[in-house]
Amino acid sequence: MGWAGISNGALLILMEPGFDVFITIDGNMEYQQNLIAQNIGIVVLQAPDNSLETLQPLALEVLRVIDGISPGDVVKVSC
Repeated sequence: MGWAGISNGALLILMEPGFDVFITIDGNMEYQQNLIAQNIGIVVLQAPDNSLETLQPLALEVLRVIDGISPGDVVKVSC
């Protein structure tokens, strides 16, 4: 979408019209942004690194979480 390099705050604003959930590995995002004011749910993946091998086991829990997430929610999914 050409959004590489856009800061988290600006990225959330760009995402709101077309997305319901933002999945990130940025564990500090909830402390850096006013997420309650956002009209999007946030899923924070907590893992030792962002490799596919590390994140893939979290997929089923992410699917379960996004099924019930509401705008402004921040849900952490960990290994």
